[in-house]
Amino acid sequence: MKQNLVEFCAEGCAFAEEMISVSENVSLRAITFFLPVDIGNPSAVLVPGWASMINR
Repeated sequence: MKQNLVEFCAEGCAFAEEMISVSENVSLRAITFFLPVDIGNPSAVLVPGWASMINR
């Protein structure tokens, strides 16, 4: 299910997409966004459908 995610990226960002097999019949779609500059914040991992929540 490749799609162009450029519209969701800030200027200068890049992204990579891969499918990660977790069992014989189940795969997770992983999308990694790369910022053009390291701003020092920790990474955030979101797993839709698994009650993801970010607190600061």
